[in-house]
Amino acid sequence: MVKPVGIPNGARFTEKFTHVIDSEGNKVALDDPRVWHIWTLDAGLYTQLILKNRFARRGWQFRLAPKNSKETMQLAMSLGSGRECVPCVGIIGATCKDMLENRSHKDEISIYYNIDQDGPCQNGGFPVIWSAIAQRVPMDNVVFLTWPSQRNNYINRGEAMAADVVISIIFGDLLDEAESSLKVLAKDKKSALDVFEKETHIFMESCKEGKQRGNFYDAANLLVIEKAWRRWTKNVSKIPLKSTVEETPRVLLFSGGNLLWINYPVTDYFIEQGVIPKQVDLSEFFGWLESEDIVRYGFARGYTEAIGQYNFIRLAASFLNPGNWKNREMGLRALRCRWHLWLLDFLITRWRKMGTASGLLFDKQISWNEVTFAGNKHSSDAGYHETCANVGRYVLSAQGDVFDAVVNVSSFNCAPAMNTAAIVRHLASSNDMPYAAIDMEGPWISASQMTLLETIAVQARRSRNKKNQGKRSEPVGEAGSLLSPLTT
Repeated sequence: MVKPVGIPNGARFTEKFTHVIDSEGNKVALDDPRVWHIWTLDAGLYTQLILKNRFARRGWQFRLAPKNSKETMQLAMSLGSGRECVPCVGIIGATCKDMLENRSHKDEISIYYNIDQDGPCQNGGFPVIWSAIAQRVPMDNVVFLTWPSQRNNYINRGEAMAADVVISIIFGDLLDEAESSLKVLAKDKKSALDVFEKETHIFMESCKEGKQRGNFYDAANLLVIEKAWRRWTKNVSKIPLKSTVEETPRVLLFSGGNLLWINYPVTDYFIEQGVIPKQVDLSEFFGWLESEDIVRYGFARGYTEAIGQYNFIRLAASFLNPGNWKNREMGLRALRCRWHLWLLDFLITRWRKMGTASGLLFDKQISWNEVTFAGNKHSSDAGYHETCANVGRYVLSAQGDVFDAVVNVSSFNCAPAMNTAAIVRHLASSNDMPYAAIDMEGPWISASQMTLLETIAVQARRSRNKKNQGKRSEPVGEAGSLLSPLTT
């Protein structure tokens, strides 16, 4: 008999995640026409569309759940308690809306992808929440909670599935950044976006060429993608711009994963003001998710600081030490995570460099290690929460010259975001970088928050004008170290 795994609600995965078991007990392949894979995270449209094409290479049917809105959040209130964090409410609402409107027939097996992770963040309680919802919504052939991670060997598809997610996230981040720049800088916005969408569609089609076989990544497909990315860069660079990204004010929006569900009105507002908004890359949030075993394994070995937890040589030596073999499985996961984080940084750096010639990319890649080490000087990462990374992102951004202002855009009941605001408030008082923090209840902003954002936009323009004047009047010197102290 196959041992069920996950939330029993009529459908469930087999123990090894090779198949799904429907309500009648039948084993069904994941590429069966009855099976639909539904993505519920507000991960950015381009990330989701590329992921859809990556799933298509496997013959898997893929559907996007509705993005977060007042409607979906109100719908979630019928199932939740109202005390869940905004991302949780958004996912519940998107899932409910999809079940009500998009399930094509009663025999459909719906697999909903959302975060399954342990820790002090509220998403650590998602399995309990979904278990309760499964009892209240006894629908056949539904799997409410699954997530590709090392614990299920990425839905038993190994490094190939991990690569699919990474490719989707990295290029989604780059395309989001490019689109924001274009909306601010294009001479003719409509025609520019038409060209951008056409070239982006051609690029995304390259992401589903071929057919994925086995659990190892198809290197030939990677060459196809890189060729298409170079083509995209060349053709998009021909779009007429009224200025360059270097001369245009830019603002960073950060606060961790909860930013995904609430950023829309803030992003749109800055674009209207002629300031290029940049959300912290989704890859940083996924880096945090991937780092869980590194932090836990390091803490179990007595390392309370990030620099010890992430040291590859120490990780490898500890794994090979017979005295640590009782934690051998976790040690192997930690080593694999460390490899993934290095590869993530390598690929982001490589593909960002390729896309720079488009004239629409401006950010500089900062590795997960740098972000964590910088944040760890002000906040412990031993509890495995986003505060450390959020603080690190602020510190490095405030010290750099990429952005002209920083805004902490957080949901009002996200504990790591609130902790971030408390720490950054002190750091910002000793720094010249314009900074503001706003607490949001959902993807909408109040009149007072809009006034605050207007002030930040003015300060960002003033800061960029000053930098532009300095560059025209002074010789260019070497950039300062990103890890230099923020305060003296």
